[in-house]
Order: sequence, then C-alpha cells, then structure tokens
Amino acid sequence: MTSTPRAEDTVAAQQLWDALILVRADTVASHAAQDAVFTFYLPMAHAMAHHPAHAERDRTLTGQAAELGLAKAVLAWRDPDSQAFTVFAHAAIQAQIRQIPTAGGRRSSRAPAAAGPNTDPFTRPV
Repeated sequence: MTSTPRAEDTVAAQQLWDALILVRADTVASHAAQDAVFTFYLPMAHAMAHHPAHAERDRTLTGQAAELGLAKAVLAWRDPDSQAFTVFAHAAIQAQIRQIPTAGGRRSSRAPAAAGPNTDPFTRPV
C-alpha cells in the first residue's frame, strides 16, 4: 500500500535532495580543483623525475613514481599555503621516486654521491 507524502514531507524531501545535489556539486568542484592543482604541478614532477640524480632508474617508472608522489601530495594537503605545498610535494615526489630501484637493483634514500650537494633545482634553503 502506497501512501501519499504530506506537504511537509515533500518539502523535507526536496531539502534533502537539494542538500545532496550541493554536496555532489562540491565534490565535483573539489575533484576539478584537485585535478587543476595536479596539472599545474605536473611539469615540476616531470622535471624532478628526469633530474640527472635519477639517471640510473628506469625513466618510465621514475616518471610514473613522480606523478604518483604528486597525486598523493595533492590528496593529502589541507593547508592553503601554496609555497609550503611545493616543499611538501617535492618531498612526496622524491620519496616515491626513491622506491624505484636503480640499474644496480638498489633503492636509495638520497641522491647518489656523484650528484653532489644541492644539485636538485627544487630544493629550497630553509
């Protein structure tokens, strides 16, 4: 047996649907904003992946690792400070790239000694 909703129920239902639509819109906007931030920083991630310090790693895997590190950084970041995000993203990208084994089969926690100090163009002095 089907009952007809009362006027109050209809208004309440419409309010719930309106709220749901707004939440969905915010989610879509949020995803679009995350995508825009990712796209903006993607050249930085690619430049980091192709840095000479990573020459011993597979170029394709290193590029994918850089993109994954950037994606993780974008998803994890909650602060509006874009300069602080750059430092955070840099660390996340480097950490992900370090997971790629070198040609010798080793993973490193830092750039090879041959690269020398401060050769990374994205390192900012503290």
